[in-house]
Amino acid sequence: MANDQLDIILAPYGFGGTDNMAQEGAHALFGDGELVKRLGAIGYECNEIQPPSLGPFEIQEESGRIRNLEAILTINNWLSESIKNSLSRNHFPIMLGGDGSLVLGTISGLIEFYRDPGKLGIIWLTNHMQNSSPRVTKSWNANRMIFTALTFEQEAKHADFIALMKFRSLGTPIINKNQIVH
Repeated sequence: MANDQLDIILAPYGFGGTDNMAQEGAHALFGDGELVKRLGAIGYECNEIQPPSLGPFEIQEESGRIRNLEAILTINNWLSESIKNSLSRNHFPIMLGGDGSLVLGTISGLIEFYRDPGKLGIIWLTNHMQNSSPRVTKSWNANRMIFTALTFEQEAKHADFIALMKFRSLGTPIINKNQIVH
């Protein structure tokens, strides 16, 4: 992989939690391409990849349902394809978001590109563990359930949680817990 070609993938975020900052997007965190300028100054060629119009989505809050599931699945499908496209061009993808539910698309893109999930190792930096589930959730936020959905090895009963677990038909678990340092 050419280490001087970076794809900065600016994912919309906020749908997986209660912040609902999706209108802002990751670009708001790095105003006016400042990250691209700084990486360019040290020799990297950066391509900013903006999401296409993925909505508008209405905030979905229904008792006993994962909040904004349709938007989360749509955004993660786009993100998975963006990761694969970046890697297929021998670029290094850097996904910027801020919502833990985006891990679903990021990891699935890597798995689909490398075609051997057993050889992947994930270093997952976060401010809290995303190990909730429909059985124990109080918030119904996907960002708090995503680690469990990726690594769940049992029979799930909740339809929304099953939709996360079976994302892009990668099998269950999508990735094994022992491949993740959290």
